[in-house]
Amino acid sequence: MKKFLALASIVVLVTLTTAAQKKPGVAQSFIAAWNSHDVEKVIPVFTNDVLYEDVTFGAVNHGSAELRKFAASIFAANRNKHSCSRLREWAAISM
Repeated sequence: MKKFLALASIVVLVTLTTAAQKKPGVAQSFIAAWNSHDVEKVIPVFTNDVLYEDVTFGAVNHGSAELRKFAASIFAANRNKHSCSRLREWAAISM
């Protein structure tokens, strides 16, 4: 029984590792979506019941509708910005 459980654990671990390598990280997906300045790319990164807090702007968004409105307002205010270098820096540090 112990051998079976050990083997099953190894199979699960290998499967999860392989699946994780095939998909970009959540942080990478978010950064790419946010840097696109396209709300329609940002929203699918999150679940419908998202709780998104932006400490810099002091904003707390509950649900996709609020996040959509917030992101649209940020993108509209920053039309000349092409990317969020701070997000890339944060992602590099946290990964």
